[in-house]
Amino acid sequence: MLPNFFVVGVQKAATTSLHNYLIGHPEIYLPESKETKFFVDDLRYSKGIGFYRQTYFSDWKGEKAIGEIDPDIIYFDYAAGRIGKHMDTAKIRLIISLRNPIDRAFSHYLMTHRRGLEPLCFEEAIAIENRRIEKGYKEKMHYSYLTRGFYYQQIERLMTTTGNMEPFIMLSDDLKTNKEGALNAIFEYLDVATGFVPKNPNREYHQARIPRSTRLLNRVISETPEKRLIRFLIPFKGLRHKIRQKLIAMNETEVHKMVLHPDTRKRLVEIYRRDNSRLEQFLHRDLSHWNA
Repeated sequence: MLPNFFVVGVQKAATTSLHNYLIGHPEIYLPESKETKFFVDDLRYSKGIGFYRQTYFSDWKGEKAIGEIDPDIIYFDYAAGRIGKHMDTAKIRLIISLRNPIDRAFSHYLMTHRRGLEPLCFEEAIAIENRRIEKGYKEKMHYSYLTRGFYYQQIERLMTTTGNMEPFIMLSDDLKTNKEGALNAIFEYLDVATGFVPKNPNREYHQARIPRSTRLLNRVISETPEKRLIRFLIPFKGLRHKIRQKLIAMNETEVHKMVLHPDTRKRLVEIYRRDNSRLEQFLHRDLSHWNA
């Protein structure tokens, strides 16, 4: 079995929260790994669709909605085309969560910095971003702070590539201001039962923390022989998910909070103004608060 829905983006816009909220719904199946990167990473894609199906969806037990959450799908322009080679994308439901692109960019920077991958200050990093991301996949993955924020361009390309003219688009703020309403709207879009209340609905995911051991983190979140053995020994998906989240939490530590300089924010408001205006018209939503 392959997915019939994808949460395709955007990065740093509550997709981790969505994964944790949706995975507990009895009619929704998601892989334990939030982001398989199968359609984004050349090496993983080269293993074939059979590898993808067996590795991430072999635990499917008849759930109505089968999905994957990977916020890089909307950004990497070839990912949707790869999905289309194996599935009828016009029939696949697409969910997109958006966030103020300035806040998203700085949050992305903080994540990369805290992982030890970014030695530059934010202003220096965005000044050389275009040169960096032209070097290859890893650079584009880690250092694409500003380019990921042109949402209208990416949504337009995604709709054209997939032939899906009715994606479900929300703002990450919707989960904060009306979590129950936002989740029920998603449930309706996926044609599953509404009214489901996830466990720990008020927990904040991806707070300002860094791993004590990046090696341990990579072992927990990556597909490894140990994880395949654990799936055999512990056949219950919910229990495995709890153990995984507990290990990640035990490996985290808080960090000092960094803030975006006001002058930098003003400059980025102008950079995104045109794309935000087009997005505002497309969504029929007021996004003027993004210019504050």
